[in-house]
Amino acid sequence: MAFLRPQSREELLNAIHEHPGYIMVAGATDVWPKIRRGAIKDADFIDLTAMPRLEPYCDAQGALHLPGSITAGRIAAGGDKMCKKWPLLVEGARHVGSPQIRNRATIAGNICTASPCADMTTGLTPYNPEVKLSSLAGSRQLPLREFLTGPGRTARAADEWLEEVILPLPPEGVFSKFCKTGRRNALIIAVASMALNILIKKGKIEHIALAFGSVAPTVLRAQKVEEFLLGKELSAAIIEEAAAIAYNEVKPINDQRATAEYRRQVCRDFLAAALEEAAQ
Repeated sequence: MAFLRPQSREELLNAIHEHPGYIMVAGATDVWPKIRRGAIKDADFIDLTAMPRLEPYCDAQGALHLPGSITAGRIAAGGDKMCKKWPLLVEGARHVGSPQIRNRATIAGNICTASPCADMTTGLTPYNPEVKLSSLAGSRQLPLREFLTGPGRTARAADEWLEEVILPLPPEGVFSKFCKTGRRNALIIAVASMALNILIKKGKIEHIALAFGSVAPTVLRAQKVEEFLLGKELSAAIIEEAAAIAYNEVKPINDQRATAEYRRQVCRDFLAAALEEAAQ
């Protein structure tokens, strides 16, 4: 087993260029369980914990730039601006594991694990975020929806590092709702989750972004529901029809945590309740 510990951006990019098969770890909250159960064997690692600590910042357009190394715990603690402008991100981070896990798990790790039930990824999705991928050849930005290609699969090249996550500034006055259910009240893997941003002006929906977790191969952006609701007034009949569309749009599976039918019903009920709240 080889173990590298770069201490600068330059050292890191050189390390992953020279050793593209090495596994990058920061919190190791996903890697360590895989090692314990034998899913990862005889691996080589690049440890990111000696890298300089970077802080979130907003650019001239108001977009939030999060370093890939920021932990769920730091996001969950939030600041006034982060909680006000990007509350779904903060709520998603607060649902990650236990305090111990949140203080180690990074946003880059949560995204690159590419789990359809990843809480931070679900909370990020309605903001149309992009990821910044860097290598010795340069940097590129990719929408998160294009970066996640399937369960455990991403568009990251072997010599690339997820350096930043970029969230555009959402419209002023957006109503946000994050919901999650599981088989117990704490330390749960989501059976189903939902993140909703909706803006209603003069009685009509001017903006909507809806994501569901744990009900598709990747976190699902519910485009059919969005297209149906955009421009409409939220009546009881419209809410019922939107919930029915969500029921049919999600593509869950049966597994040891829940049946596909139960997950469909949860998504339908989450959306109906959130829309009713937004309409008040």
